[in-house]
Amino acid sequence: MIARDVMTREVVTASLLVGSGKASSMIRPPSVAVKGVKMKKIEKILAPTDLSDASRAGVRSALELALALHAQIIVLHVIGVGDDWMARHEDFPPVSGLLDERKRRLGEFLQKNFADVSGGLTITQEVELGLPYKNIVERAAQEQVDLIVMSTHGRTGLAHMLVGSVTEKVVGRSHCPVLAVPANPGEK
Repeated sequence: MIARDVMTREVVTASLLVGSGKASSMIRPPSVAVKGVKMKKIEKILAPTDLSDASRAGVRSALELALALHAQIIVLHVIGVGDDWMARHEDFPPVSGLLDERKRRLGEFLQKNFADVSGGLTITQEVELGLPYKNIVERAAQEQVDLIVMSTHGRTGLAHMLVGSVTEKVVGRSHCPVLAVPANPGEK
C-alpha cells in the first residue's frame, strides 16, 4: 500500500505573474521539488526588439520583470544584415546615419509603448548591425545577463521555414535562460 503523503502535492505561491500583476498559485509534483536548491537571482535582463508591434509583449514582460526584481535591463535592437553586406558597407556614411536613426526610433518605441512601466527603471538602449540571433546571443554573453526575454512572432508553415525563428535560434544558442513571450497572447 502506498502512503498517502507520497501522493500529496506541494502548493507554491508565486508572487508575480508577468503581465497580470496578481498573485497566483501553482501545483508542483513532489518529483520536481528539490529542497535546498535556489534559482540564481535575476539581476540583468536582455530584451531584444525589432521595433514591431509583435515585439511589444516581450519588451513589456522584460520591463515588468526588471521592475519587480529590481534588475538592470538592456533593450537591444539589431538591424538585420548579413555578414557579406557588412563587409561591403561598414565604412559608408549611411551606416552611421542608419544607426542614429534606429537609436532615435528605439527611444520613441520605448516612450510610446512603455511609459507606464518604465518609471523607476534605468534602461540601457543599444542598436547594432548584424544577424539578430547572433548579436542577441553574443550581447547576452558579453553583458553576462541572467535572462533574455523576447517575443515570438508566431509564424508557422512556409513563413517559418523561409524566415526561421530568431527566438528559436536564440534559445538553442544562449548561455542563459530565454523567456519566449507570445506576441499576441489573447489570440489563438
